[in-house]
Amino acid sequence: MDLDGFKNINDQLGHLAGDDMLCMVAKRLKTMGNPYRLWGDEFAFLIADETEQHKKTNNLIDKISSKVKLPYRLHNNKYYISACVGISVFPDDCDDIETLCSYADLAMYQSKAVGNSSTTYFDTSFIETIARRNELENDLKRAVEKQQLHFLYQPKVDMVSGKITSAEALLRWTHPKYGLISPFEFIPIAEKSGDMIPIGDWVLEQVCLQITQWKKQYQLLNVAVNVSSVQLTALNFTDTVQTILARTDCLPQWLEIEQTESWLMNDQEKNINILKQLKSLGISLALDDFGTGYSSLSQVARLPLDVLKIDKCFIDNCVTNRDDHMVVRTIIQLGQNLGMKIVAEGIEHEEQRQLLEDENCEYYQGYLFSKPITAKPFEDLLKEQSLS
Repeated sequence: MDLDGFKNINDQLGHLAGDDMLCMVAKRLKTMGNPYRLWGDEFAFLIADETEQHKKTNNLIDKISSKVKLPYRLHNNKYYISACVGISVFPDDCDDIETLCSYADLAMYQSKAVGNSSTTYFDTSFIETIARRNELENDLKRAVEKQQLHFLYQPKVDMVSGKITSAEALLRWTHPKYGLISPFEFIPIAEKSGDMIPIGDWVLEQVCLQITQWKKQYQLLNVAVNVSSVQLTALNFTDTVQTILARTDCLPQWLEIEQTESWLMNDQEKNINILKQLKSLGISLALDDFGTGYSSLSQVARLPLDVLKIDKCFIDNCVTNRDDHMVVRTIIQLGQNLGMKIVAEGIEHEEQRQLLEDENCEYYQGYLFSKPITAKPFEDLLKEQSLS
């Protein structure tokens, strides 16, 4: 079983509060049998009695679901989490304990994909998922040298003038067997395998080379790139960035590094220090997906950021949903009061753009202007803009 919502507790209240919650969860689980803590927020039960095994399993699941959902008191407030469960059965699924645990783990991740405190029994079709992941992990190690990785560029547009001011570089992988692989699939694989750092360094260098070339011909402020938390927290990352900038003749202000709110909240003091080092180089810093990571206003004020990006989930219904509209307005006012620029992500309709302009948002990106495109079409847009 894996706890849903536990990461938010860590992000909001810190790891000490998270540890307290894990202790409370463990005490509740002990009333149901003999739980084992595997790692992090994952626990396991072993039901070794073969008599009425299915009935006992279902009874245990019901107890887990009901008891884990009860409120937890932390810092004099009530907090709620839930649990997703994965189950494997001996000897139906396999006949050794290591594989049995692996299959239960895989079933649990299927539950997490569904959400809503789901329970999933292992199915042999899941093995294809394991095989695909292993294949992708092996192939990703050679993806750079085989020129399978490429970039798309999402234009960032001035809200009032409609002119392109910058771009976001998006990494894509075209696999020879599976075709286009989503970064939501291959980035976690690279992070877990240890390949993210060499791939990330290659990405930074390619983006710096590209922006250096474009700056010779076009009016463009910078190019932004998402940097993995694994890469950001790597030893001597700032030195690596400085070396890449020098090697590519890229001025620091031409590069913008984006990171997620959840990463920043995970280990605030350490991560803020990393950002300060990057900031001292002259690099622009953007906070991606803002509004989804449960950070407090006091925390945001401490961050050495240049740009806040409003997550698409608030943009989608901001025209018709008053609550989303108010969130958008608050983020814009907060960022501007802290001296930051605001970028709205995922603008698809003119009504959304107009609302954001009325709220004094400076920039946007989204399908209303352009989908992510390769370098050549992006250059064509810049040429057309320079002639107008």
